[in-house]
Parts: sequence; structure tokens; C-alpha cells
Amino acid sequence: MINWWQGKTLREKVFIFLLAGSCLMAGIMYGIVTPLNNGIARLSAENIRLADEITWLNNAAHRKGIVPANPTTATMEQLLANTARQSGIQYKSQKTDPQTLSISLAPLPANTLFVWLQALQHSGLQVTQLDFSAHPSGKNSVKVITLKLRQVKPHG
Repeated sequence: MINWWQGKTLREKVFIFLLAGSCLMAGIMYGIVTPLNNGIARLSAENIRLADEITWLNNAAHRKGIVPANPTTATMEQLLANTARQSGIQYKSQKTDPQTLSISLAPLPANTLFVWLQALQHSGLQVTQLDFSAHPSGKNSVKVITLKLRQVKPHG
């Protein structure tokens, strides 16, 4: 190999270096840069598709009334107090963290509980945890074991 290289003229050596450099550049371009660019373009298109899907889901949730379309500036405690007063429900609440309220209720009729939960949802409070059981004190009466709420924040 050394004899072969030494047998080349300066002009041939420069040409071989240029040819090897060109092959190396083509290999890097088509072996590394092009696949990376294609991957970036694919992920960018996926991000755009997911952003459109999130927008569609938010709009669908607003149309169906799952999330209020016009979020209020009232605090969680104010929303809870208003809906409980309208439904005639007595409760005790404790803030477990800045976004979550833990609620304690006396036994109440199941239909009253579910109507109240729907009113909470429409007011912008979302139930994050609900555990209840039948209460022996009356027909169709339930005892709420765990009820946790969080406020739905507007997107945008």
C-alpha cells in the first residue's frame, strides 16, 4: 500500500484526497443528515397533528358541556359554596393542595348527589376522585367516602 501511494504523482494524490473527501461528505450527508432531517420533519408533522387534535378535543368538550366554555374567575371554594347552596347540600371542605379540594358530606339521596355533581361539572369543578357506598339509614341513600375536586382551567 505504501509503495502504491508513493508511486502516485502529486496531482493524483490531490485527486485521491478530493475523491475520498467527496465520498466521506456524501456518506455523512446521506447516512446521517438526511435521515435526521426526515425524522425532524416527521416529528414536526406529528406535533402539528397532535396540536390540532387537542384543539378539536377542547372544542368538543366545550360543545358537549363537559368543560365550561366561559370559565369563571371565582375560586374553587366560591364555586363549591354556590352549587352546594343551590342544591341544598351541607358539606365540609379542606384544601389538600393548591388545585384540589377534599369534600366531606353527610349521607344524602343518590339522585341529589348526582345532580349536584353535574352542577359542579357545569360550574367548572371537575371530580377527580369519588368513592361512595349505600347507607343503611334510608332507601336510595349514599354515604360519600371520598370526594375530591379540582378547578378546570381555560386552555389557550
